[in-house]
Amino acid sequence: MKSISFKNFRRFADFPEFEFGEITILVGGNNTGKSTLLKALILLVDNMSDLKMRDAHFGNSLKPMFSFDMDHIHKLNLGTYARAHKYGSKDSLVLSAEIGDFSLSFEIFPDKPEEENSPLVSIYEIVIIDYKRGIRYTCTPQYTTLTIAGEKTDYVFIPPQFKEEISAIEEAIKKTDDLDLIANLNVELERKKEVLKSYVEMQNSEETQSGEVVIPTSDYIGLISSEDFTIPQNPLAQLVYQWVAYQTSKPDLVLAEDYEEADNDEEEEEESGQTLEDLFANGLNAQIECLLAERNNTFTREAHEANHQYLEDKMSLLRESARDLDAVLKRLYKDDDLIYIQAHAVTQRVLYTIDNRNDYMAQVLHSFSRENIQPGTEPDRFLKKWLKNLEVGLDYRVKNIEGEGYTLEIETEKDCWQHLADMGMGSNQLVTLLMELATILTTKNRKQHPLIVVEEPEQNLHPKMQSKLADLFSELNEKRGFKFLIETHSEYLIRRTQVLVAEMGLQEEELELQNPFKVYYFPVDGVPYDMKYLTSGRFENKFGEGFYDEAASSALTISKIERRKING
Repeated sequence: MKSISFKNFRRFADFPEFEFGEITILVGGNNTGKSTLLKALILLVDNMSDLKMRDAHFGNSLKPMFSFDMDHIHKLNLGTYARAHKYGSKDSLVLSAEIGDFSLSFEIFPDKPEEENSPLVSIYEIVIIDYKRGIRYTCTPQYTTLTIAGEKTDYVFIPPQFKEEISAIEEAIKKTDDLDLIANLNVELERKKEVLKSYVEMQNSEETQSGEVVIPTSDYIGLISSEDFTIPQNPLAQLVYQWVAYQTSKPDLVLAEDYEEADNDEEEEEESGQTLEDLFANGLNAQIECLLAERNNTFTREAHEANHQYLEDKMSLLRESARDLDAVLKRLYKDDDLIYIQAHAVTQRVLYTIDNRNDYMAQVLHSFSRENIQPGTEPDRFLKKWLKNLEVGLDYRVKNIEGEGYTLEIETEKDCWQHLADMGMGSNQLVTLLMELATILTTKNRKQHPLIVVEEPEQNLHPKMQSKLADLFSELNEKRGFKFLIETHSEYLIRRTQVLVAEMGLQEEELELQNPFKVYYFPVDGVPYDMKYLTSGRFENKFGEGFYDEAASSALTISKIERRKING
């Protein structure tokens, strides 16, 4: 994940592009938007990984939906669109991110008023940009279309299924006397005609006339199989693949010259002054296609064949694009490329039961135990090293109790073992964090590097231990390439990063490339800003009131009180 931006999400009407460092630290007062950024990031990643589909109003199409209730992946407790939207429902909500060589953006807006208080909301538009290949895909689900912007081409295609479906509905209306059925069929007929009208409007828009390719996607999943390459697993990648699949199937366009040859006699009888509205009303889809072709400079057969050749020449490029997008998005979910270590309460128990989903420590311990970490392995060495560094203990041991739960003991000094539950809150907090990181070391033995989101890791910790957290994160970044996004209120953690940067002894030109730390301050009003490290370890910009200056302010107040007492 390289960057994120969003509009109308929780606290921010317009959150500009936010770039991540290797270790990105968010600081600021309460209710300044730090959690908003974390939740936007995780919500977007979860939806990119597991996009929901719902039956559309027409045909057998599936419509992509955005879910604000993805707690089966990461617990965010956002609930509904109205709760997530800054203004309730005014204007659309937009979430965008750059990941790998791709940019993805979702514009979300309810189709119906009842969706505002629903966790599942319609997606107005999805934009995917493949920077590596210079391709831009724009999917507008309500039009069932996908747009590829690139080199100029005159290819335009109206989906044949609408012609067939409209004709079938009109025929069914003629054959029935059931008034309720007729009413329902008429509603469906109007929906299809509205969609068809949308195509005409899109094809006549300035964007289309300027040289984009507009292709319908119809069913989003499983429409066409191809022996040439495997259908992507990720729903968004499938969306891109559908476009490629349509080209493989070579859809035909009703050309003006074909219409003239086939229906010359009928055309002579038809009045030339018919409007588009007349054609829609009569359901004359062939004539609509013909008129559309004429409005787009009357495609010739030669131009149509040239367009097919153009698309065939681009086929391998588009397939590569779909493959790469699938790989990038699949990694987010399958390999847990984003890991969320949330702020949590400590539960001091001797027995941690497996089925207690509300006990965070129990779930962490269960995940750790399932990895069957052996003595002497990297995760084991890491855990023992940092238990000592953070002054928790020398060693650990986990016992499985009949498959129902676990006990966890810490060797606090040579041959002296103690249940973690009998130790301090800070030790419990640290052991939980270290076990999560050790588990990640076990499961992340791969080329890709995870982004680990950590909320308030300093909870219940002594200032000295808060400071050492900076060394912990720095080591995992340097040795294993782990990236961190950390929300904190700890002055001591920030101060330690400044010392680490100063100790690097970097020149100005080296600082941006070799300093892993980025600190963003979230003010009460406005958007966050980069504090910007100097080579000395100091910051170029200043924190807002109440962070670094709070201790100094209290010390100054005490001095003033003492002077007043001395002076009588």
